[in-house]
Amino acid sequence: MKVKAINLQLIHIKQRIRLKLFGLWRAIQPHLVPLVLVTIAVIVGQYITFVSHPLYSIFRGDSTDYINFANSILASLHIFDPARTPGYPLLLAIVFDLKNGQSFSVVVFIQAALLIHATYMVYLLSFRLSANRWVAMLVALLMGINTYLLNWEREILSETLTIWLIVMIFLMLERYVSYQRRSDLIVLTALLTYSVFTRPFDVFIPALIFAFLFLYALRKKELKREWKPLLAAALVAYGMVGVFILGNGIIYGYFGLSEISSVNLFAKVMEYKMQTEYTDPQYTVISAQLNAFEQAKNGIQPFVFLNHTHSPYSYDHYTFAADYAKDIFWHHPGEYTLKSLHDTWLAMTLPQIYYDPHHSDPAWFQPVTQVTQASMTTYLFLPFIIIAALIWWWRQPRSGKALVVLLLALTQVGSLLEIGFLSYAYPYRLRMPLDWAMLTMTGVLLALALQKIVQYCRAKSQPSANVTLATHLLDDALDETLLPTQKLNWSLLPTKKRALVNSGKPGRGSVRSLPPMLPDMAQRDDTPPRDFAE
Repeated sequence: MKVKAINLQLIHIKQRIRLKLFGLWRAIQPHLVPLVLVTIAVIVGQYITFVSHPLYSIFRGDSTDYINFANSILASLHIFDPARTPGYPLLLAIVFDLKNGQSFSVVVFIQAALLIHATYMVYLLSFRLSANRWVAMLVALLMGINTYLLNWEREILSETLTIWLIVMIFLMLERYVSYQRRSDLIVLTALLTYSVFTRPFDVFIPALIFAFLFLYALRKKELKREWKPLLAAALVAYGMVGVFILGNGIIYGYFGLSEISSVNLFAKVMEYKMQTEYTDPQYTVISAQLNAFEQAKNGIQPFVFLNHTHSPYSYDHYTFAADYAKDIFWHHPGEYTLKSLHDTWLAMTLPQIYYDPHHSDPAWFQPVTQVTQASMTTYLFLPFIIIAALIWWWRQPRSGKALVVLLLALTQVGSLLEIGFLSYAYPYRLRMPLDWAMLTMTGVLLALALQKIVQYCRAKSQPSANVTLATHLLDDALDETLLPTQKLNWSLLPTKKRALVNSGKPGRGSVRSLPPMLPDMAQRDDTPPRDFAE
């Protein structure tokens, strides 16, 4: 009997696996051609990167810091550091431990795999937001063949891991707002937390996302059910960050994520040439020294000034230099803001560049690189994207897609403002992890606009008013009464509209004409597309 029961269970498992595979095949079938084209782009992009770049590059300063931190983790399981967060060094430490040494080729292989996976996830996210596989294909294709982006997988730096994390954050966000599953919220929280530990610049992203998820639940009138898990997730994310800050404070006397933020702030004084605009007399000496450093045409090199030329300023985690910068900016907020906004604009408009000095793309590939670089003009549409996303979400408060697009746009704005106000160098490097988001948002909004235009033209050419009016009534009903997981409740329709539907008068539509339309109307903004739904 036991053997028979086990055999039946195995047969049941096999049937479930077969059904799953069949369902996956049915879901992928409509996407075969777009995915094949994306795959070709990925292969070409990886090939060009392989022949045009060294296998790996050690970026002076940052790479060596990450490698040393990884070795420290392996030696003592010590994850606290006042200069670097442990996200990327932890990845290096795992690789070094598995390979019994510093195997940078394996690191590059993993980074390439992460970037390829992110390309396909961008396709998935773009499709789920736009319900248009050709738009999703174009976005993913431009990402997969972009050698400006791919050259980062050859650098022993955190950029590739950051790209993957941000793509997965917004993919899981879209899944969570679509299905409201606790498992998706748990994964989203883990990704958000790890993103902050990989790149401290991302520290504002969890707060932004959780704040809007609270607002989303409030607008859907589900706050009573959702506030506890959302609050718990936010507390976990920032609780982990708080533990790291506390550990740094106890061990090193620095209560912060990274002391590099103090160096960046001081460097803004050098960049803006505001060294003489202090108010506290205690900064007289450092102001004169910085003025002499500038007159010697040493450029904007804060680490040279703080660590070598005047090394005492590096003590106490650059606190004196940071306080000096804060004194200047606090008393000259207008000048600081205007100059920082100018830097923000530069960060938006700077072209993509190669950070590898040994890079040399073949001549026949130049038109492709020009196209991928031209695609970054989508940054100029960012203000219009924000306005469009706000209007979309205002008119459809239950639309999870509108929320995801809006949060993508606001995350992009936050990142650009951080670059403009808090960073003095590498604006393209800091901007690059979100370049894909501009393509995604632009493609999604253009696809939806085209869809609306097509629907309007079809409605105009419709010979009978019955179907048109019935469609509008169903649209109103869905907007006013339908949650993503609910069926339409006709009793909640406004009385006049319900009377129109039930009247059956010529030109007014009737209930009998509506049911056949339900499958066509199933893929609305409030529900995920049936393809790739899971």
